[in-house]
Parts: sequence; structure tokens; C-alpha cells
Amino acid sequence: MSALHPISRIDQEASELYFRGFSATKLAAERCFEDVVFLLLHGRLPEPAESREIREKFRLLQTIEPRQITGILEEGKKNDARGLVSLAQWLERQKGTTCLSDRLIRFIALTPVIIAAEFRYPEQVIQSREALDFAANFKWMIDGEELDKVGGKQLEKCVILHMDDPNNPSLTALEESFNAGNSFSLLIEAALNEHIKPHHHGAGAEVWAMFSRIGEENAVEVYLKGLLAQGARIFGLGHRIYRTVDPRAIVLRDILRLRTRKKGMEWWFNMTEMVASVGPRLILEMKNTEVHPNVDLYNGIVYHTFGFPPELFTDLFAIARVAGWMAHIYEWETSRDPSQQ
Repeated sequence: MSALHPISRIDQEASELYFRGFSATKLAAERCFEDVVFLLLHGRLPEPAESREIREKFRLLQTIEPRQITGILEEGKKNDARGLVSLAQWLERQKGTTCLSDRLIRFIALTPVIIAAEFRYPEQVIQSREALDFAANFKWMIDGEELDKVGGKQLEKCVILHMDDPNNPSLTALEESFNAGNSFSLLIEAALNEHIKPHHHGAGAEVWAMFSRIGEENAVEVYLKGLLAQGARIFGLGHRIYRTVDPRAIVLRDILRLRTRKKGMEWWFNMTEMVASVGPRLILEMKNTEVHPNVDLYNGIVYHTFGFPPELFTDLFAIARVAGWMAHIYEWETSRDPSQQ
């Protein structure tokens, strides 16, 4: 498979993330999740008819029967496997009946379904609703709460912004497993093992925990100084590639500001502002290193404003990031075997 642009790219000078040559922040503002999935897989944005088709496909795929969902989870528990690994194993068994792109899209579509069911297990599965957009549907399947239109779009923006990131640890693990010739389920397991680490996609939950420990805004500087003196990391600050503020952080900061004001949760926004200003100053003073806020400073706190518990923050990252993983698998597979396109 050839593409004009890489699946994702960071422009350090402009401090911008691109998906297939399109600004990720602009895509998050103007497009739906399924359109960006199409872009990642095919290297171009869908035509209107294609957009309707992929959205309808996602809605149809997510109407999987509760007994099948429960079966996937229970099979995973027998093998001590996470729900997404069990889902990958389930799809492997259907390999002879579906084409590669359909299997990968099915995995993306079913990821939030399985994560929601796994979170609720053994309580009753809440079935998806075809009328809801991708991110809002996940909220519905978690607790039966329907977001308003503004909230649904805000959550979808968060999800789109996390869909891919070049040269990140989970992607590296995925590629190493692919190059080793491993099965699809082993690829997913390898990526997930990196994904959940605190210094990777678990950082949003670490920020939430850090704020909870600090407790008061006037205690921020003392607490952060203590962390640095111990050689510990301040989660939510610094990035391996961006040399200025992570562009995704700018979008999420605005969403957090709006949501905390609407819900009377301003303390959380004030805490992010304090850490975003005090933390970089202390790191410069104590470590002689310049850092800036990254997306993890905001994402977990934004998810908190939607009522998601901290144990779901990393999973919320996963429902987005699997789209990037599947796009890379598609590109690797079709480069090796063009007949699978």
C-alpha cells in the first residue's frame, strides 16, 4: 500500500500533529471518528457516500449480541487474557471469512463495546445505540447516560486526538511483534502491555492521582518540589518530540475550561493551570530542562468531567489508539502482500 503521507507525523517547528498530512486538531474539530479511521487506513478523507458507509458499518458492527460479548469476555477469563486480546483471538478464528480491512475495522468498532462490557462485568451489558456517535456511544455503554450534543462532540475530539502518534512505545511494541511473525492477538497483547504503563498512556490516571494527593492549590509548589527532589517525574509535563506545548493539550485545555465551568468543577481546571505554570518553572530551576504541558496533563481530568472513573482513563486512550494500531497493521500487511488491499 502506498501513501502520500505517513500515518502520523509531528512537525517540531510548527508544534503540530498530522494524520496523513492533515492537522489532527483540525480533524478533531471538523470530522467524526469514523472519517479519521478511513483517512488513517486509506490515506485520504472519505467522500460523502463513503463517510456514510463507514459510519453505518460501525453502527452495524457494534450491534453485536450481548451473549457474544459475554462469550468473548468469558473465553478471555479462562485464558487469563484481557478483553481486547480475547476479542483479537475471536477475530482470528474468523480470518477465513473476512478480508483484512474488514477485520481491522471490526476490531476498532468493537473495542469500546468490549471495554465497556469488561468494565461492567458481570453486570448486564448495555447495548450500543445506533443514533449515537462513536465516543458518546461508549459513554452510553458504560453507564447508560446519554451526553448532550456539545458533550458528545467534546468527547469525540478527545478520542480523535489520541488516534495515533509517531514512534510511541506501544506502536514500537506492535511493530516488533509484527516483525517477529506473531499472530494478531499477540500483536494486540504486546501493544497493550506498553499502553498501560504509567509513563505511556497510563499517565492521565497518574495526573488525576497526583492532583488528588496535592489536595489544595496552595500546596502545588511544595508537592512538586518534593517530587523533583526525590528524582520523580511530574506527569503531564514534557514530551519526547514536542519542544513547545503539545497541540493536543491546547485543545483539551479549552475543553476542560468549558466543562469545569459548566459543571462547577473549577478546582480541577485551576489545578492544571497551577501545575502547567509552576511545574515547568521548577524543572527549569532544579533540572535545567525546559518542558511544556503535554496532552496527559489534561486528558484524564477531562474524562473525569464526563463521569468516567480513573480506572477507565487508560481504556479511553485505547479506544482511540487502536485505530492507529490497525492502520499500521494494514499498511505493513498490504506492503508485504498487496493482494490484501
